Amino acid sequence: MIDAILQDASPHDVLTLCARALAEVVPNCCEGHQDEFKAEFLRVLSDCVAIRQEQDEAEAGGDDDVHPQVH
Repeated sequence: MIDAILQDASPHDVLTLCARALAEVVPNCCEGHQDEFKAEFLRVLSDCVAIRQEQDEAEAGGDDDVHPQVH
């Protein structure tokens, strides 16, 4: 289902969609809880990026000629 939503979407559109969805669930009771939520989000995001990189490396078959991604 997520793949269907993301298909042909620009990175900016995906980022905007995610930010809007997360904004709906961020605690709004106090700054402390908001900060905790943001910190946890960044930790989870970092974990997801690491998993994606590991998957990409595994799919490349351990190719020693790593090609940098262009932004």
